[in-house]
Amino acid sequence: MKYVSDLETGKKEILKKYPELKNSNFEVDSSGWTNFAIKVDGKYLFRFPRHDEAYNAISKEHKILEVLNKKLPSNIKVPNYIFSNLDGDFSYVGYKLIDGIFLTGEVFEGLTKEEKDKVLNSMSVFLNILHSIDYHELGLEPTNAIEWYKDLYNRVQNICFKYFDEELKYKTMKLFETFFSDETMHNYKPTLVHGDLSDDHILITEDGVGIIDFGDLMVFDPAYDLIWAYICDKDFYEQLLDKYEGNKDDYFEHRIRDFHIIRPPYDGVIYADETKNNEMIDDEVNALKQNFSK
Repeated sequence: MKYVSDLETGKKEILKKYPELKNSNFEVDSSGWTNFAIKVDGKYLFRFPRHDEAYNAISKEHKILEVLNKKLPSNIKVPNYIFSNLDGDFSYVGYKLIDGIFLTGEVFEGLTKEEKDKVLNSMSVFLNILHSIDYHELGLEPTNAIEWYKDLYNRVQNICFKYFDEELKYKTMKLFETFFSDETMHNYKPTLVHGDLSDDHILITEDGVGIIDFGDLMVFDPAYDLIWAYICDKDFYEQLLDKYEGNKDDYFEHRIRDFHIIRPPYDGVIYADETKNNEMIDDEVNALKQNFSK
């Protein structure tokens, strides 16, 4: 399979199947990590996987989003792939962009109580529906958390450690060693999760919320999808947890607080190393240090 990494090739492939877009404006959207994205007329987003792993993720995402779009109420929007070409040499999917503003910490703080309640209710409905989907019917199997994190830990040691001081290396080793030996970190009922809910993947829309970037969908720890809420605001998190109807075991918050919220910057360092983005490396290392200090 061939993969697109430049605007002209991507535009050519899109127009082969959708010639009605020939008079449109095409521009690169650099917000994604694993996919090369092209924005068309500021209205549609086409995503081209950069490698085999990304292609597999988009194929899985396409299938699950078809199910979600049928189950979610109209005020909760997710990508609807009205364009797709998953069987050709250059695979891609495309959807109409969701209008809204990203739910950053600054935006959240500026919301009124009524607006926060609207986000709260919308996100609780989204999580309850997503986590209730029978993943067996989709042909999916649970991700082995220990193996998944062992793979991450190997990459952290091989890539991230060259940017860490001795203290951060020590804290990292203790973090992963504790995770692997603590049975409460693995004793949960797995469910289908978004896998990357964050302030740049949640949009506040006119009547609810929009959720984008489902490339990390997997069958995993349900607590993983509430990390963003815990970081955003503890009171908001507790209200969301109260409305959450999924599998809440006794160690749900323990896994969020003592492991899940600490680890995201490792992914950032790995990506920044691949793209030779030294400024991003520094930012992610500092974010990791801050996570350990909380």
